Amino acid sequence: MERLWHKEHDLKGCELIVLPGGFSYGDYLRSGAIARFSPIMQEVAAHAKKGGLVFGVCNGFQVLCEAGLLPGALLHNDGQRFICRNVHITPATRRTPLTASIQRKALRIPIAHGEGRYFASTDRSNGCR
Repeated sequence: MERLWHKEHDLKGCELIVLPGGFSYGDYLRSGAIARFSPIMQEVAAHAKKGGLVFGVCNGFQVLCEAGLLPGALLHNDGQRFICRNVHITPATRRTPLTASIQRKALRIPIAHGEGRYFASTDRSNGCR
């Protein structure tokens, strides 16, 4: 495991890049809208383009959307309400590097977000990357 500083230009040989959550820039602007300009993101994009593994959690997922590494965007929750609770998810497949060792049973995952409504258009002409 290596900690990568946002101003770095070297992934230090990492095979899996994890962008964690943690209220990027205080969540005052679209989360991830500024973080996507960090120098390390050029390296993350190059890593992903070569088929490298990249995993974004919370604001990390938002950074990936803002950087164009994932299509779509995270929108404000319905009713503009902050949500904080546990949810249960079940892996849909074990055929990915991140789910290969997870048993197919419900996992309790805590969530806390104000922008958790993921939207990706099926129309590729709308500018989604």
